[in-house]
Amino acid sequence: MKMVIFTATTWEARGIITALGLKKDRQTYAGKIGVHLAALFRTGVGQSQAGKSAQDAMALVPSPDLVISTGFAGALTPNIRIGDLVVDLARSDPTWAGLVDNL
Repeated sequence: MKMVIFTATTWEARGIITALGLKKDRQTYAGKIGVHLAALFRTGVGQSQAGKSAQDAMALVPSPDLVISTGFAGALTPNIRIGDLVVDLARSDPTWAGLVDNL
């Protein structure tokens, strides 16, 4: 499986890079999680920067099997706690979203 992880800032990315053992690889951080390939892209803050980063990522990792967007934005919503997983059920693949729903 090929996965792409997006995060806006270095501060948000730091823990993921460490936990997954990713290494700097040109424009991204990359590595393997078991047999799965992972690439982390720092997008910068804002919609236009995130869009540009997503385009760049798809050029480097075409047709990823899994895309994760992660960050601290949920901290601004009082009913979301640290470690909560937020899934956009309306825009996610129903097969994968259904698996998350059963956690």
